[in-house]
Amino acid sequence: MTTPVQSQPDSSAVGSEPSRLNERIRFITDLTLRTDSGVTVVGYTRDVSLSGAFLHTETPLVGVAQGESGVAAVTVQEGDHQYNMAFPCVVARITPEGVGLHFDEPDERGEESRPVVVIEEATSEPLEEGEVAG
Repeated sequence: MTTPVQSQPDSSAVGSEPSRLNERIRFITDLTLRTDSGVTVVGYTRDVSLSGAFLHTETPLVGVAQGESGVAAVTVQEGDHQYNMAFPCVVARITPEGVGLHFDEPDERGEESRPVVVIEEATSEPLEEGEVAG
């Protein structure tokens, strides 16, 4: 399920500065988080920005910690083609509704850089974790 919709500015309150650096874009899609500790969380987004997304979940999170690294994976349909995309991320916050993900990864100097995106055309057979499309 993927439903991109027009973008909307992110403002936390009327008359205040936006709370985020990047504009949110309404984008409803299934999303899977795979943490570095091996936990897999399946849910969906309602909107995303260049720097992150909130992963809504149906069940309480178990085994996921704030600050933990992982990869957020999504499959996007465009015409007759499906594309798998993966974003390195960090768990920014955890709520009863799900988990906030931050896509920007710090570089070796500790400064934020643009997120790395891995895109591949989906095959009839899904790749195993750690397998690289060739």
